[in-house]
Amino acid sequence: MMKKLLFFVTLFTIFVKHSYGQNPELKLSPNVITTNISGGSIKKGDTVQVSLIYKAAAGKPVRSFYLDFQHQITAINMLDLTFGNAVPQGGQTSYQNTYYPGYFLNRTPQNSTESSQQNSNNLSYGYSQTSGRAINRIWAVSSVDLVDGLFCNIRFKVEQVAAGFAYDSIYYNFAQAYSGNYGGTYYDTKMPKPNSAWVGLTPVANALVNGEIKLNNNLTTGYQPQVLFIDSATNIVKATVTPAANGTFTLGSELTPNTAYKILLNVKSDSIPAILNRAITVSDYTAAATEFVKQNLNGTFSNSNIASGIGFLAADVNDNRVFDGGDVTALFAQAVGADTIFAAQQGQTLWNVPAFLSNTYDTLSATSWRNVTDKYTINFRTSDVARPLSISYLIPGDINRSHSSLRTQAPTVTTFATGFVNTPNENLPAVDVSLNNLTLTSNEFTIPVSVNTNKAELSALQFEFVYDPTKVKFESIKADMPTWIVFVNNHNGRIKFGAVDREMKTPYTGKDLVPFKLVFSTLQSGLDINSAIKVTANMDASNMAGKQLGVNLNTTTIKLTGYNNF
Repeated sequence: MMKKLLFFVTLFTIFVKHSYGQNPELKLSPNVITTNISGGSIKKGDTVQVSLIYKAAAGKPVRSFYLDFQHQITAINMLDLTFGNAVPQGGQTSYQNTYYPGYFLNRTPQNSTESSQQNSNNLSYGYSQTSGRAINRIWAVSSVDLVDGLFCNIRFKVEQVAAGFAYDSIYYNFAQAYSGNYGGTYYDTKMPKPNSAWVGLTPVANALVNGEIKLNNNLTTGYQPQVLFIDSATNIVKATVTPAANGTFTLGSELTPNTAYKILLNVKSDSIPAILNRAITVSDYTAAATEFVKQNLNGTFSNSNIASGIGFLAADVNDNRVFDGGDVTALFAQAVGADTIFAAQQGQTLWNVPAFLSNTYDTLSATSWRNVTDKYTINFRTSDVARPLSISYLIPGDINRSHSSLRTQAPTVTTFATGFVNTPNENLPAVDVSLNNLTLTSNEFTIPVSVNTNKAELSALQFEFVYDPTKVKFESIKADMPTWIVFVNNHNGRIKFGAVDREMKTPYTGKDLVPFKLVFSTLQSGLDINSAIKVTANMDASNMAGKQLGVNLNTTTIKLTGYNNF
């Protein structure tokens, strides 16, 4: 009987009188519902509403509308309708709602226009007991002619459904305008698009995964990894998400409840050189070298510089589950810029970053790390309720985790510093680095790098400057460590330089030291130049034990001002 009734009403809407000229308007608002009726974020069980805003047309008085709305039965259901100020004071109102469960509009371009009459004349409904959808046909009637304003609010209840439910919008299919109560002269109605309203539940309300990547503040935006969820049975990627600035992310209907997934973290391949250049510095090399040369006679290690399993896994850059001399050599080459531990293959667009459940990352021991068979894949299974997921990532070679996830559950909890340039670990001794602005009186100038070791005995130092290659040219470097290995890499206005006491036998210590002097020349008259050299955070220092030191820097900009500019 219900099928026949809807079919009859559909026929009724097809053969309506055609009206010309300007038509009354009934606009759906909002198109994204972001709050419940109390103004709070939307959760399951809440009540939300949509509004219909009326705009009159001259010579076409309207007292009633015949409305068609579609929604999901299991997730969203209509509660009631209340009238607004488009009904003048003293007017009487009423509404009748006829509910058609299982029905849904076969949506086409012809019945999804801004003309209610065209939509009505091109209706085509489908029906299935398991469609999960329903049609509400509503007569909304006033005893007096409507005026511009809020015609009505229609309230819906957001039902309690399982986590990860795939929500759909509330659809506004047509609005037939009539001059009388439940009929009279018919007018076409303008329905400004969009004619749907998305119910924006707060993400956690429908979450299957409440996730977090333990981001390191030193790994800046643009280099942070994205998360892929791959169906374990089909190997099809089901979700790709970029975490928020604090590392959090939420997934709901993108995934399926009670399903196994493989999780990968990746970054764009063209970001690999910059990530490795920033993450692997001289203190990573000295930590590895010192740990390696101080190994015990039986081949075990003292764990004086690398104490955790995740540290050894970072040091194992040749990925053979053994910390050996090949790793130390590769780390040295990467730190000084002579080579790289990893280069993207031709056509490779993404690089998988080693990823672990944070509990595994934090507790991996100096012996158990060798048993890791897959450092890229996390196996995870959803439930029918939200599950927490904490992921830590490791950049190969980043032994001191200056850019990788910190071991937040380690015996000594690491915190983020505000002063050190090179490390988030604030519990370190530090060296002071001073740089000064220059006034140029010639076409050649020298930048001295002044250091106070604060009684620490250094085994390595590293810096990086960025300059405008259209204005100045790097000429040479002078170093004050005659027995150390000095390195310098200059390319496209970026110069990375430093020195390493590779045998850890000749410490560098004192105050008012000038370990490096960089010589530049100007490409225009030095008297007229106005430029600057930027000092990046890609600097580092380590002591004779091979352990990282913090770096305090007095400025990140060296201003170059020609004498004539004063």
